[in-house]
Amino acid sequence: MTSALPGLLGGIAALAFATPAFAQVELKNDGFTSGATLGFQAGFVAGEMGASRLVPPGGTYQLLSVRFLFGPDATQRDIVLRVYDDSAGTDTPGTQLYSSTFPLTGSSTAVQEVNLSAAAVLVTGAFRVAIEFTAAGAPSIARDMDGSIAADKNFVLSQGAWTKSQVLGLSGDWIIRAVVSAQPPDGGTAGAGGSIGTAGTGGASGTTGSAGAGGTTGTGGTTGAAGTSGAIGTAGASGSTGSAGTGGGTGGNAAMACKVNSECATGQYCLNKTTCTYDCRIDTDCGSNQRCTSLGQCEAHPSGGCSCRVNDTGGLSLTALLGAGLLLARRRSRRPLPRRVVRERVRAAGRPRPTQPGPPPPPPAPPVSN
Repeated sequence: MTSALPGLLGGIAALAFATPAFAQVELKNDGFTSGATLGFQAGFVAGEMGASRLVPPGGTYQLLSVRFLFGPDATQRDIVLRVYDDSAGTDTPGTQLYSSTFPLTGSSTAVQEVNLSAAAVLVTGAFRVAIEFTAAGAPSIARDMDGSIAADKNFVLSQGAWTKSQVLGLSGDWIIRAVVSAQPPDGGTAGAGGSIGTAGTGGASGTTGSAGAGGTTGTGGTTGAAGTSGAIGTAGASGSTGSAGTGGGTGGNAAMACKVNSECATGQYCLNKTTCTYDCRIDTDCGSNQRCTSLGQCEAHPSGGCSCRVNDTGGLSLTALLGAGLLLARRRSRRPLPRRVVRERVRAAGRPRPTQPGPPPPPPAPPVSN
């Protein structure tokens, strides 16, 4: 059964896909063009198949859809679409990659298209697309009538055996096409992380980490997204160097990692067993009726408003002890002296002080002789 389809090529073009992220390729063996004559192949019975071997360029591809003619009778009928690995190049295909049943309504002009994008069928090298019939007679698949046939790419399954179409005396290639999309081997690489933040000076904040570089492009893949700028490092107790960004994340961070409070600097505590930090330095950094502990944490006064400063063990602080010692010393220095000591000091004050001895007298002069 043959017929001319002047508008068929336009129908195929109308079904073209929108521009995808990866290049799409339509694979075919037939030479059918608009206005050419084609033949719908009668004679198939239930369980038999017509199939085409399709060969993509090198690499891995995803099978997006299958396009074929199915007519000419406008009758609804189920078909089973099967996809096989055909890399061995033998009459019998290899492993079946996909199989599903679809209800179709035959047409002498419309191109049937089965969308397989959600099935995620991947092919590497030659594969075979087969149409299995569930009933005898039309509607059926079609072949071109251009006078040529690719002998090693057109097959029929009959009575459980695969045979080349040409061996059975058929001419023309099956009009069975596949749309595939090239897949990258690894995809684009990830963007690099933010750089290490500059060390703080005297507890200053680390500088902003620079943005990570964009990922390189994989073969057929898209470019990985650039890493984001690192955040400004938190002020460190001694201006330590911020840690490096991860996967384009936060840059410099001057805070120290910790598990317990003893691993932190003086005046800091270990927050959630991860990071050293502090909430206050002096009491005025805290709210009303609160005080600042030696770990840099604000807490309520134990007696509801006392301004006394106590340490974390409940004893008086060093400042309070020193103040108490000075006050006690001053009070002791003001106690009156005993009366005995006073009398002795008065007597001593009334006594004449002893004079210091003078120089010895000169020796007598020697007598003068007449």
